[in-house]
Amino acid sequence: MTSAPKSETNRPLIWAMGPFPPPVTGMTALTEKFVQGLQRKLPVRISSWSSGDDRQRPHKRALRVLRALSCLAKLKIHGRVRNARLYVTANNKAGLHLTRLFVQTGRRLGYTVYLHHHTYNFIDAFDSKMAAINESMGPGDVHVVHCPQMIEDFQRQYPVRCKFEYVYPSIVSMPLGKPRTTLSTPFRLGMLANLTIEKGLDIVLNTFQALREKNANVRLTLAGPCGTVEAERLIASAVKVHPGLIEHIGPVFGERKQQFFDSIDGFLFPSQTESWGIVLNESLAAGVPVIATNRGCLRTLVGGRGGVVVDDPTKYVDTAVHQIEAWINNLGDYLAVSQAAIEQADYLHREGALQLDQVTTRMCTPDAAMPSDRS
Repeated sequence: MTSAPKSETNRPLIWAMGPFPPPVTGMTALTEKFVQGLQRKLPVRISSWSSGDDRQRPHKRALRVLRALSCLAKLKIHGRVRNARLYVTANNKAGLHLTRLFVQTGRRLGYTVYLHHHTYNFIDAFDSKMAAINESMGPGDVHVVHCPQMIEDFQRQYPVRCKFEYVYPSIVSMPLGKPRTTLSTPFRLGMLANLTIEKGLDIVLNTFQALREKNANVRLTLAGPCGTVEAERLIASAVKVHPGLIEHIGPVFGERKQQFFDSIDGFLFPSQTESWGIVLNESLAAGVPVIATNRGCLRTLVGGRGGVVVDDPTKYVDTAVHQIEAWINNLGDYLAVSQAAIEQADYLHREGALQLDQVTTRMCTPDAAMPSDRS
């Protein structure tokens, strides 16, 4: 393979590979926003391995793998480069073998690799595949993560010789709404996610059940697809027990998502799989206080006033019930938290935009000298 010729302007070659919308998920939306930040500075080659559908079906998973391998083939066919960057997203655990191929191939061909992490799965516990990926990255390569806490947690699992950058995923958010000026009766709770046990569906339903047992005047709206048959069963059972008080409206996008947040007073998010939780950003932006579990960057996201972060997941139901009752009984406190949620969302969006501009500026800065062989 021949080396790529040096650009007359010495502008870096930027190649982005990962899942892009459709479908619209937290990962695809964040990948797209990050690359748009690069495109404001330089042209970017984009190769997507999205299957166009996030349903976990065998033929869809196979299609994503085939498209990822096609992206890898394009990288190899293009050959060696100088003054180039490869932006690639880290897969989930099942796909880390592919991530390793992208990182190692990119380095062998001369790219500075920027590996964007969207999950805590291999940070919660040591993963030999991520360890191998990390070991293959050199001093000039970069792990891109969501917040400083994610850097600390990663370094506790893996010895790192490369660099870190972080960009708040709040660059993906809805426009700021207005703080609430009144409180609905009944108090309207909401959850928006791929509805599964891992996302905390059972805990949300248990929280609602506990509130009803205490005669709290509440309703619950569930938004998002049912991720499993078990989730469908849980929702059907809860609707049967509380007829007219629980509604499942399915997936929501665009205006329907905005309408969902406008229709609720509190957002429940006891997920144990998130690194950030873009839906929390969206809830804050709508002036809806959140009750979330403490993992990943969620304390950075919620801040000190935009809701409640529960440190012990086993105490989520009790904490949420206590907080919701307090909001119902004190309008002034609730309105203050709604105002704080808007302010937190505004801060996160501005800070994330600044971080994205700074990181992409560094990525687009030409190399001071041509890189040597990086194999």
